[in-house]
Amino acid sequence: LSAIEPDSFKNLTNLSILDLSDNCLFNLHPTIFWGLKSVQTLIIHSNELKKLNRLAFFGLVKLLRLYLNNNKLSYLEGEPFSNLTILKE
Repeated sequence: LSAIEPDSFKNLTNLSILDLSDNCLFNLHPTIFWGLKSVQTLIIHSNELKKLNRLAFFGLVKLLRLYLNNNKLSYLEGEPFSNLTILKE
């Protein structure tokens, strides 16, 4: 998997865990996770992500765990983690 359409997850309002690990994702559309109000765990490790948009995690109001290890992150636009107020891991 190398790309995900922006509206791919919009109707999954009760989803609590989203695992996108071990793919070839290079980029996350800024609105990809909008509407995922119940997600508590987001696993995106082992991809090819190089940058994160400032809105990358906007709307993930219940996110407790975020796994981004084993990517190629070298640029953060703005503060993509600023709205993750209850993040624990």
